[in-house]
Amino acid sequence: MMKFIISLFLIVFQLISIQAQDVIPEKKKKSNHFLEIGLGLNYHAIRDNGTSPLMYKGYLPAIHIQYFWTSEKFIGLLDEAFSIGYLKTRNFSSTDNNKAVSYNNELSFTALYKIRNFSKNTFYLGWEFGTMSNLRVNEKFNNANLNYDFVAYLAPTAMLEHNISWHSGNEVVSLKKRERNLKFQYILSIPVISSVLRPGYVTISDFVDINTLPIKLENIKITSFNHYFLMKNKFIVYYVLHNNNMLKLSYGFNYFSLYRNYNPVKGMYSTFMASIVFRFTNN
Repeated sequence: MMKFIISLFLIVFQLISIQAQDVIPEKKKKSNHFLEIGLGLNYHAIRDNGTSPLMYKGYLPAIHIQYFWTSEKFIGLLDEAFSIGYLKTRNFSSTDNNKAVSYNNELSFTALYKIRNFSKNTFYLGWEFGTMSNLRVNEKFNNANLNYDFVAYLAPTAMLEHNISWHSGNEVVSLKKRERNLKFQYILSIPVISSVLRPGYVTISDFVDINTLPIKLENIKITSFNHYFLMKNKFIVYYVLHNNNMLKLSYGFNYFSLYRNYNPVKGMYSTFMASIVFRFTNN
């Protein structure tokens, strides 16, 4: 009889333990996922001595798509930006038609980790792996009608975030009274190692053989600050809507310079974007 009571007690104890485990929910990691779609304008200026000693510059329509996710300690960003348009020199005229079609693309992945949290400011450090592609076509030149600079890089990255919150609205109309939130970010990236692809001496696409591509892998160079310098700056403002989506304004400034003894190139981007950010989670 005693053995039966002990066995029954053990069975009941096990059932209570299992039920308790089912009742207590597991602690879930909070993470939020966002998709950004933006349109803007990219001012691009570049001097490519492989084509001409003149500065080519112009305004290019741009599109920006970004997917990012955030947690308490981490931010991950997958970023794509593309622009296309005409670049002209100071000697441009309708009769001379000295202009180049420019294709520009930036694709990057950034990982940021929270390092320090102040009252309204948060400091992040991390790294960025990205590619930057600039392709220019100028049919005026017979032996250099196609020029490009393709770069893949690894860069340490820092971000400073500042948050502002306040209440607004009419005391009588309670529906309009709610908390307003603004978020300011500054992001800086400077690559420490880069892989650069530049054209050779002749870049005409049908030179010798129409099937011969002007892009040759033997022109790829692995380099660092000694030959290639790139600095990426981005200033961002988020306005959080009542449905947890956001409006975003951003200004980016990139400067790059390849100063090898042959085929040097230097240029800058100055990009303004207006975007809508969709939030997929409610944590």
